[in-house]
Amino acid sequence: MIGSVVEIDNENIVINLLDNINQSNLINQYIVISSANKLLVGEVINVKEKVIQSKLVGEIINNQFAFGVINRPNMGSPVYLMAKDKIPLIISVTEYKDTEDFYLGMNPIHDIPIGVSINKFFSQHFSILGSTGSGKSCGIARIIQNLFHKDTPPIDMHLCIFDAYGEYNQAFDKMDQTSGLNIIKLLIIYHKLIHHYHLNHIQRT
Repeated sequence: MIGSVVEIDNENIVINLLDNINQSNLINQYIVISSANKLLVGEVINVKEKVIQSKLVGEIINNQFAFGVINRPNMGSPVYLMAKDKIPLIISVTEYKDTEDFYLGMNPIHDIPIGVSINKFFSQHFSILGSTGSGKSCGIARIIQNLFHKDTPPIDMHLCIFDAYGEYNQAFDKMDQTSGLNIIKLLIIYHKLIHHYHLNHIQRT
C-alpha cells in the first residue's frame, strides 16, 4: 500500500502518500485502487510533496484488463503500485502465442515487451501520430517487419501501403527473401510518383 484516495475529480484522483513511500520514478507508473470489491487501474500523471495525481484508465475484471472506467473509487480507498507481473494485462499479452500475437517493442518505463493480438490489432482502427521527423514511418516499418519476421508469420494476410515519398523502399527491400512472402511494387502516376506496396503472405506447401 502506498496511500489512499483523498480527492476525486471525474477520471482524475488525488492520493495522499504514506510517509515511507519514495516519490521518485512514480510518473507513468500504474496503480491499483481497491474499492467496493473492484480493482480500478490508474496511471500517475503528477507528483507533488506526499501527493500524487492519477488518471483512471480501466478496471481489472476476472484477471483481464478492461479499458474505460464506469465506477469511481470511494474516498479513503487504499492504493497500491501495480505488480510488474500484472502490467502485461494492460500493455501486452499475458500468454504469448507466436501464431496469434506479435511484439511491437519494449516499454522503456517498465522494461516489458509490448505485445498485441494480431487479429485484434488489425481489426480495429489505430493511428501513429507525431511531428515531422519523430519516427512515424520508422515505427510503421518496424511493426510490419516484426510481423512478417516472426517464426510463424500470419497466413493469407494482405497489407497495402501507399508511399508518397518512397520512405519504405529500403525498409522492405529485402523482405521478399522471407519464406512465403510476396511483395508487389507498383508505380502509380497521379500528379506525382507514388510507391504502392502490396504485401501478401501465403501458405506454401
